[in-house]
Amino acid sequence: MSQYRTGTATVTNGSATVTGSGTLWLANVSANDLFVVGGVAYFVSGVSTNTSLTLTAPYAGTTGGGKSYVIHRDFATILGVSVPLMQDGDLETVSVYNRMVQAMYTAYGSTPNGTAATADVTTSATDTTAGRLLKVGDFGLGNETATTVIADLDTTDTLATGFYRITSSGTIGTKPDGRNGQILHSFRTNGQAHQYFFTDTNAQIYIRTMSAFVWSAWQEIYHTGNTGTAVTADVTTSATDTTAGRLLKVGDFGLGANVVEKTTGDVSQLIGTYTAFYNVASAVGGRPSFFSSGMRLLYLHRTATEGQMLAWSNVSNQMAIQRVSGGTEQGWEEIYHTGNLLGTVSQSGGVPTGAVIEAGSNANGSYTKFADGTMICARTDLNAADINNSVGAIYISSADSTWNYPATFISKPTVSGARTALTGAWVVSGSGGSNNAQVGLRLAKQSAFASSLNFEVSAIGRWF
Repeated sequence: MSQYRTGTATVTNGSATVTGSGTLWLANVSANDLFVVGGVAYFVSGVSTNTSLTLTAPYAGTTGGGKSYVIHRDFATILGVSVPLMQDGDLETVSVYNRMVQAMYTAYGSTPNGTAATADVTTSATDTTAGRLLKVGDFGLGNETATTVIADLDTTDTLATGFYRITSSGTIGTKPDGRNGQILHSFRTNGQAHQYFFTDTNAQIYIRTMSAFVWSAWQEIYHTGNTGTAVTADVTTSATDTTAGRLLKVGDFGLGANVVEKTTGDVSQLIGTYTAFYNVASAVGGRPSFFSSGMRLLYLHRTATEGQMLAWSNVSNQMAIQRVSGGTEQGWEEIYHTGNLLGTVSQSGGVPTGAVIEAGSNANGSYTKFADGTMICARTDLNAADINNSVGAIYISSADSTWNYPATFISKPTVSGARTALTGAWVVSGSGGSNNAQVGLRLAKQSAFASSLNFEVSAIGRWF
């Protein structure tokens, strides 16, 4: 039942208390129900007993008892206020209407419309007039893609925060890698802003900042789509960190910067360690004996007992190499190149320690020494006084032509000679014999020759 009107009511002018007769208000009336008497509506504040209730406002009519009344009980919440429903039998239209007006006033106050009712809407997608309402698409918001094209990407003029397009034909300026796409421009204050660039063709994102009206260079943002496995790897913690999988820094193991210093001990201590470049001080043992100072060394680790060492002298172009086998150094050997192939040969205990070939000359002729000990001496102008001394059926020079070798052999060499300008002449041993420093020679011919002449000679032996 939408209304309750059983019994009668007694009301007193100026009092909010209503007394009932023949009423059952506890079961049928609730706070906020509408109590109507004499055509005037009041709200029920509360029900005390079946015959007593209180209004929210003092009764303003004439005092009297046995009055007919009606209480509207079926309500709907409209605009935050309970309103009687006419379709459920609340036929006091005036009361219902008054209730509705009061509900609207309670919800909105004296202004029925919100502040948006008097606001203006933006007139373009980049209208920055303060207080105007945005439309879908303004500053690139709500569209499938930003439509406003930035004409000059490097401008330092004020640009409102929003999404913008960068095109090949409509935009000049510095584009990240020359690409087109969309930009989120974040304005902070005059001369300061940020830009995020999203490329059209892939998942690349770039960022740059304007400070004091100067744009920085574009920087690419890295993410899981454009980074490799290095992004999750650790970096070495020292120049000799051998932890597997860690990434090297410049200078690690002597790569790209100063080499690893070794100032004490012996180079044999590197065996079984790790591949690296070292600066080995002159105080360190195990260096090549033919190096006069410290050296640079590359140790190539193979196993705990196998490896190779390559060394460079710190004061010359000398190089040396040695193999490590079974944990033991196999001995340094010098490397020859265009800088030390020719020079002064030398040896120590029969082992070459200098250049491969040594060549020289003096008044006694020319010589060539080889690192294996071989030496060849030659002269093209040894002089014979004549070929005029008869010995049996031939003639020989009347005296020895002594040839002092341009370099001393370690023992008597093998000597040979020829006379190229005089047909039929040859070289024979003189009466003085030979040793490791000189030889006496004469010319021989089947017929006498009274004039002096030069002839060529050579000697092959060893210098050690």
